[in-house]
Amino acid sequence: MFGGSKEKKSPKRERPSTAGSRGQTVTSAGGVNTIDTHTTITGDLEAGGDIRIDGKLIGNLRCQGRVIIGTTGLIEGDVDCIDGLIEGTYRGKIVAQELLTLRESSAVMGTLRARRLAMEAGCTLEGQVTVTEQSATTNTADTDRTSTKNTPANGTPAPAKA
Repeated sequence: MFGGSKEKKSPKRERPSTAGSRGQTVTSAGGVNTIDTHTTITGDLEAGGDIRIDGKLIGNLRCQGRVIIGTTGLIEGDVDCIDGLIEGTYRGKIVAQELLTLRESSAVMGTLRARRLAMEAGCTLEGQVTVTEQSATTNTADTDRTSTKNTPANGTPAPAKA
């Protein structure tokens, strides 16, 4: 009753670093990562699972899952991910191997490449957009569509220029 209990111990998990200096890579052991509103990271990150940015990332992000940039979030740098959801501000080049979604509150400036793209009316987009039938890669030989400031007064998405 008192001395014979067998307590199960959970396996030790490797704790990832929370920030890196310029040129240093911060690696995740997997799972869901969150960068808080009051956090600024300068440097490159590598996430083994999903990551949500509500603070600032000035650097590149490589993610083996879904990247979410919250309404207060800001990324200035290149992003490589499976899926992306942008609600905040993004400046750089993003490659989403599958779905990239731009919410109404998003402000995006740069180059976007994805297999599928969803844009809500009211989002702001300046730059080059490439949507491919195949899984997105860094190759740009497929169809390019350029759109600027997708903020129509009537609420319907502006057509992309061919």
